[in-house]
Amino acid sequence: MSDQQDKQTLVGSNDQPETSPSGNGIFDNLEAVKLPATYEQAASVNKLQTVRVTRPDKSWWFQIHPDEDYQLDALLYKDKSAIGGTEYFVLPGAYHLFEGRGRPVRLRTGVTAQPQPPIVFLWPLPRPKDGETQREDAWGESARAAAEFAKEGWVQMASNMALGAYETFLPAQPTATQPQWPEVDLSELLDIAFKGRTIADENHPIVQQLSGVNL
Repeated sequence: MSDQQDKQTLVGSNDQPETSPSGNGIFDNLEAVKLPATYEQAASVNKLQTVRVTRPDKSWWFQIHPDEDYQLDALLYKDKSAIGGTEYFVLPGAYHLFEGRGRPVRLRTGVTAQPQPPIVFLWPLPRPKDGETQREDAWGESARAAAEFAKEGWVQMASNMALGAYETFLPAQPTATQPQWPEVDLSELLDIAFKGRTIADENHPIVQQLSGVNL
């Protein structure tokens, strides 16, 4: 038998060549890999990670949450050693350490119309002081008035130095834009806003700095 015949015999005697498998089983269950109809909604969820403690910027259009469950009377201390200052939440056990230094405020929850997602902030509105004249509290009174307007719709607020108070501005025309309120309660907003910035007792570095312990 020739070499050519030998080769033909060998080929003919083998089984049919194996074909590569079409898959490894991932797509055997199509329902398991099908894109859910709710994908777009789930993908757009943005977990709230930042809550600012600030007065509204003059460029913001903002609203204030109308529910009293989203406001809290508190004592804050502003550390001015950093640019812009850093707000600390003073807990009841440390009130006596901040006499004459802390600021009694009413924290009000607000959101901006833009950018997207909106800025969520806690506005530390000054509380009226006993015996304070209307002129002395013009800034605080006008800020509180702006917050009341902002419970009803979008406003802007800017300082007027000649007037010695804040001015409140309303949109030039009605808008259908609705506020995107955070889907968490005030407790969680406070946790985010004051993470690492609560003062409970005299062992806090801010208290030791103010008392000169580390001089």
